[in-house]
Amino acid sequence: GWFLRQELLAPEVRPGHAFGELVASDGRTLAALAQRYFGTDADDPRQLYIYERGPSGWELVAEHLAEGERLIPSFVLVQSLAVAGDWIFAGVASSESGAVHVFHREASGWAQLDVLRPLLATPAFGFTLAAEGDTLVVGAFLDGRDAPGGGSAHIYTLRGSTWAAATILTPDD
Repeated sequence: GWFLRQELLAPEVRPGHAFGELVASDGRTLAALAQRYFGTDADDPRQLYIYERGPSGWELVAEHLAEGERLIPSFVLVQSLAVAGDWIFAGVASSESGAVHVFHREASGWAQLDVLRPLLATPAFGFTLAAEGDTLVVGAFLDGRDAPGGGSAHIYTLRGSTWAAATILTPDD
């Protein structure tokens, strides 16, 4: 059966931190987000904590971002996280469009490499994410290109160290 192996807590806990509101793991890497939005300063950035499984359990290896840096504008909530090997994706969706922030494990540690955006403004782009191997799927449930609110799934493939848009699936496909 299932049993509690380890409890992870934010290294620094503040009121409204909301550590763990979003989590994702591939079994080797774990990403946990602290939204920091319950009655906190609007300039307080989101914090992404990255853990890796070691011999003694999960160990914190990176925090994005340090004080004063911005992962995502404070007025938008991160909607989704996905982990696939050496990649972490954080989806940010809004009613007008969205983005996916891309992090990569480098020799020197984790770094934000890119921000993926749809070619055309796509409502709720990044609301859901799925990643495995060299494929990333970005959901946009409010996309109305085929019908109002019909939705779409944007497929990206890894080419070298760049995630490239490959195709867009809609309910009519």
